[in-house]
Amino acid sequence: MGVVLSTPANSKERTGSTRTSVLLTRSRSKTQPHPKGPRDLPLKPQSQTRFFSPPPPQLSDNTTASPSRTSERFSLDSDNDSFWDLDIGRKQRSLNAIDFAKTSNNINNLNTKPLLSRPNPPPILLSRAKSVPTSKPPGRSDSTPEVYRTARVWNPNAPASTVDQDRREYHAVESSAYVLPSDDIEQSRIRFQTIMLAYAFAGEIICPPARRMLETTAGVKVLDVGCAQGFWLESLNEQYPNALYYGVDIAQDVLEAATKTKNMKYQFGNVLERLPFPDNTFDYVHQRLLVFGMPKNQYVAVIRELIRVAKPGAWIELVESDINAYSLGPINAYLEGYIRKGSLERNLDLYCGTNLGYYIHQATRNVRHIGHKTVSVPMNWDPPLGKAHGMNMKAFLLGLEDWLHHVMNISRQEYKDIVEATFLEWEEYKTFTN
Repeated sequence: MGVVLSTPANSKERTGSTRTSVLLTRSRSKTQPHPKGPRDLPLKPQSQTRFFSPPPPQLSDNTTASPSRTSERFSLDSDNDSFWDLDIGRKQRSLNAIDFAKTSNNINNLNTKPLLSRPNPPPILLSRAKSVPTSKPPGRSDSTPEVYRTARVWNPNAPASTVDQDRREYHAVESSAYVLPSDDIEQSRIRFQTIMLAYAFAGEIICPPARRMLETTAGVKVLDVGCAQGFWLESLNEQYPNALYYGVDIAQDVLEAATKTKNMKYQFGNVLERLPFPDNTFDYVHQRLLVFGMPKNQYVAVIRELIRVAKPGAWIELVESDINAYSLGPINAYLEGYIRKGSLERNLDLYCGTNLGYYIHQATRNVRHIGHKTVSVPMNWDPPLGKAHGMNMKAFLLGLEDWLHHVMNISRQEYKDIVEATFLEWEEYKTFTN
């Protein structure tokens, strides 16, 4: 579907998972308010046969990168069991991507350009072992690794009195609506997702204007809002070590496990309240996939907060997805109906990606050069990208178990059975997301 560059009044509303970047200016533009409000009804794709625009690059073993942008080959074959091996002796289910890798004939073509600094990163838990204490958290068996970290202070999906101490761990901020866990399983999924998204956007992990700025200017200040363990920032630092990187997140234990260098800093920060930075601080502000933690009525305030900490002339990049998929089978449609129901109950925007342009116009008129790109990604079909996204979305749905099994009024095992059936259905019905 390409990129749209326009003034705010002419920015186009598009369906799906979007990368939106805006250039800030302090002079008031002569544009009119966005003519439409946020979208509340699903949009149909233009064609059931056009899934990619542009399609993922066809890469051979001889693919080389340009001198200014490094490229690393990465393989999810059966011999590489260190990337997403989550079998760490815990009581939870093990989400192991190796089973998925064995079923994919073309997975060796998965190119993470220009993301990875090494072809075989170690498991997240073990790679962070030196930065965490050796005391066991309460409620864990003796077989639990001593390096395990817990952030279980408040569970957003259940009353405190009913929290199962042997299940997933969550952030400790009661004012946040974020429903996904913050434990090591989720951190591994986020790293996997970072690589998958880079491939989906043809190797670009940042918008082109920000990349050009990092390539030509030293000392650029970059902020990642909702940074987790800093996977995205680490990948940027590998390519552009002369920049200054800052990450904020609401999960304190996750931040403590992040890799810190002299030019990479992490601290607690909640964009729903106020970021811990003065006005006009950053040259590039990035926020990605907070759709399940952002109430609909706070999007405008959040964008204004991002603008506050950005310098005049800075770039702001927002990457979001709509909470819906296309070409659904009956089981997937049943599950998605409850996801929509639960999302509406939590005041989440079902069409966050589509509505980004509207929220930007409501937040300010002092933006220009709005770039908008939408990419459709298959789920559990058309390898390697589709298979990777299928595993990512399966792990994502399992991360919603604590929340959704209550919404659906079913047992945990019934919920997991539905997720497994949905996963198999994606390939049959050629399901995809935007």
